[in-house]
Amino acid sequence: LIGLVLFNHHVPGAKIFALGVALNVIVMVANRGWMPVTQETYRFVHPDRVVSLYTRPVASKNIILPRPETRLWLLSDIIRVALPWRRNAVSIGDLLLILGVAFFIFRVTAKNTDRMSSHQTIKKVP
Repeated sequence: LIGLVLFNHHVPGAKIFALGVALNVIVMVANRGWMPVTQETYRFVHPDRVVSLYTRPVASKNIILPRPETRLWLLSDIIRVALPWRRNAVSIGDLLLILGVAFFIFRVTAKNTDRMSSHQTIKKVP
């Protein structure tokens, strides 16, 4: 991660992206390698599934923990997102990852737009 930031610090959004990765790694390391989520939040995302405390859902990076037993709870998957087609729970780190990627895309496309407009000439109509 440190190498990624050092080699790509000039890339727009790279530092924000790296901060998001770092926050996710920190909370996962603090919770024995898993991203904690509360039972309530898991039920919000998957209302059709039954889940017990201290279990790991199949094919998931999550572990179901009660809030008082979650280390660095504020950095865990606590933000509930409800879209018309899907529900999810994300962390502050996830939001920073998305922001870093969005900033990169915005800056790259804005630069291309600026280059295109600088090559265009305005013709005066008599």
